[in-house]
Amino acid sequence: MKKVFPYVIEGLNPRSASEGLGDRFNFHMFLDANVARDFLQTQLSADARKGFQRIGSDILSNLGFRNPEPYIFEGDSILVGQINRGHDGKCINTNRCALDFLLNPKSRNYIDYHTSNLDCPADAYACLSLFTTWVDYAQSYCDMVKEAAASVSKSS
Repeated sequence: MKKVFPYVIEGLNPRSASEGLGDRFNFHMFLDANVARDFLQTQLSADARKGFQRIGSDILSNLGFRNPEPYIFEGDSILVGQINRGHDGKCINTNRCALDFLLNPKSRNYIDYHTSNLDCPADAYACLSLFTTWVDYAQSYCDMVKEAAASVSKSS
């Protein structure tokens, strides 16, 4: 049986200091396009949005960083366009074109997220933790919304 993963992480190996300063710990994540489409089509309630922000903020707090709202959601969906470790440009993001491709069902099979300005292992770990936690919780949230909708349609 072939296992399908919701995301793939590439390039999580630091460059040597001789290769230049800054951005030494950057990497890429590729989110499956079907998962991303589900996220884009799933409306996030205000309470759930607060819950996501609280979880992300707690992750950062446990690592010694502060940001009360690390996730920047796309409109009212559960899809995230950017994740900020703090307010200093250390982040994960995708570009608008990648999100626009999701509207075309014949588009590529992933959207690319990339990190910026990660200078130390703690930056990389914080961003990686925020990303993987978001995907895991967002998938559960989508499943819960679909089950609730199916339950409502059965009882109608």
